[in-house]
Amino acid sequence: MIIKKINNDSFGELVNFKKNQNEIIHRWFNIKEGYSKALIFKLIDELKIQKNNFIVDFFNGSGTTSLAAKERGIPYFGFEVNPFLFLLSKVKTDDYTKKDIENIILCKDKIIKNYKKVKVIKEVKLSIIQNVFRENLSDILKTRTLILNIENTKIKNFFLIALTTILEDVGYSKKDGNGLKYPKNKKILNFIDKFSNQIDLMISDIRAFKHKNVRGSSINLSDSRNIEKKYLDTLKGKTSLVVYSPPYANCFDYSEVYKLELWISGYIDEYEKLNKLRNESLSSHLNKQLNHYPEHPLLKESLLKIKKTWSKKIPLMISGYFYDMEKVIEKSFSILKKGGYCVIIVGNSAYSGHIIKTDEILAEIGIQKGFSEIEIHIARKLRASSQQAKLFSNENSLRESVIIMKK
Repeated sequence: MIIKKINNDSFGELVNFKKNQNEIIHRWFNIKEGYSKALIFKLIDELKIQKNNFIVDFFNGSGTTSLAAKERGIPYFGFEVNPFLFLLSKVKTDDYTKKDIENIILCKDKIIKNYKKVKVIKEVKLSIIQNVFRENLSDILKTRTLILNIENTKIKNFFLIALTTILEDVGYSKKDGNGLKYPKNKKILNFIDKFSNQIDLMISDIRAFKHKNVRGSSINLSDSRNIEKKYLDTLKGKTSLVVYSPPYANCFDYSEVYKLELWISGYIDEYEKLNKLRNESLSSHLNKQLNHYPEHPLLKESLLKIKKTWSKKIPLMISGYFYDMEKVIEKSFSILKKGGYCVIIVGNSAYSGHIIKTDEILAEIGIQKGFSEIEIHIARKLRASSQQAKLFSNENSLRESVIIMKK
């Protein structure tokens, strides 16, 4: 089968999160690894996705796919292994009644009035927390304590998201690449003012968003490689579109990138749990056990060219990445109805001056798993670091692509 490669600028502005920053609900949290809801709308329209079948996202992230499906009146299933991102997408896609909004407003008033009076706080054992939040830390922890004591789970989760989505604005750290950095002279905001404003923004958005979930829609905390059979049985033959953007094979550990949110939300309360999460995530980073992966057959030539890297684990990670993605693509094929589509948004990566053509390798895996028509739409070129660019031994095909595979 010939895999078509198409330069498609129409995807260029859609494969990043920028357009979502002015969209209600989507704008609650700027997830730099995300894509826009306009991308999902474009796929729904151009692939003629019908409303009576599921849209499924195996790497649900902040919930862009699910929220876009909800807006279009289409049932959705989302799977996400990162507990903070699961919580974020769950809160963003929940339906809120008039009574829920009244309860949120009452809880906000109580928290703002009483947080200073909290004497016994629920501690966070993250080692960097004092250095990150400094003068705001006490107010953050007191507010967090009140939130965690809210009995109504739906309301509690709403406030946890209001709290965790402002952490970068009220602390001295900044997400940068594979973790947190501390920019010099960073200006931070007063915590309680920012928290109050964030709640008001979120209330305004859920009031303005008039769409309701189609029955059967669901967000699930789950490893996309090992999804429970009951979910697969529910989706099998009833799914018209599977669309996702997996972590790229670039060594970024998202449990490190989102560690503040994971700890403050309460999903992680000890380092053992953080390590467990890392080992359950896709093999796209080095902070997990990788030694059980054999060399992937589609990577034999590439791995020979990247032996001299800054870590001996990188070839293991890259092989593991494509073994993991085999499982996800196989599941994608299994749940799709005949004529359905699997769409993968992914970027290539570079090591030792050699580019791993992730889009082409995933397309080859798609052929092996049974997809009949495959196109790679090249959305935009990516910039390599100056060090990598000097080492390129093959053509500079560092890019972000949208792979469209038809069953």
